[in-house]
Amino acid sequence: FLFLGKEYNYQETLTLENQPDEDLQVRNFRGRIVITGTDTQEIQVNLKKYIIHRNKDEADRIEAGTPIRTDRVKDSLILQMDRDTSRKRRIRTDWEILVPHGKDVIIHNSYGSVKLSSLGKTDVMNHYGGISAEDIEGLLNIDGSYGNIAIQRVSGSCFINSRHASVKLENIQGNVQIRHSYGTIRMKKISRDVTLEGSHSEVKAEAVKGTLYLETSYRNIA
Repeated sequence: FLFLGKEYNYQETLTLENQPDEDLQVRNFRGRIVITGTDTQEIQVNLKKYIIHRNKDEADRIEAGTPIRTDRVKDSLILQMDRDTSRKRRIRTDWEILVPHGKDVIIHNSYGSVKLSSLGKTDVMNHYGGISAEDIEGLLNIDGSYGNIAIQRVSGSCFINSRHASVKLENIQGNVQIRHSYGTIRMKKISRDVTLEGSHSEVKAEAVKGTLYLETSYRNIA
């Protein structure tokens, strides 16, 4: 935060019914997201809010006016706070969510890290923060910038678009497609084909069983 004032901390918890045919979408303007697949049959949400203000009474009023917003739209459960409120009200929000194993998720985040494990089909957009994902059962799609990416144990294909970051992939069962600029790429134990389009990308690959299609400039390939 660059705002003047004291940081006040708050916490909100929520338990939601899981609908197996729904994906879970989390939309966050500033903060951290951790989603973990477990043996639970519900969706358990723990939201921490950090509000900077000179006056505690005003911070309390802001917190009371920014509850978790839940919407069920078609085949999606959407969790979010109002983006304009988060931007203007000096709020950082950190989400910790437990879901059933293999839950499909869609994440939109910025200015914070995203950590995902034991999920189904996963789609992540995160700028100005790192992304880690492991034990993903299905397709993994990532769009990130200015934050490193670490991926392990994915049963499906991976599609990665990354700028100004390092990318590490290991134990990927499906095809891998990467568009990358400015950073390093490390790949190990890839079971199928890899297609990489890079600029200013240093690439190191080992134990790639499929065909490796590489196009990069200004950096080394090993």
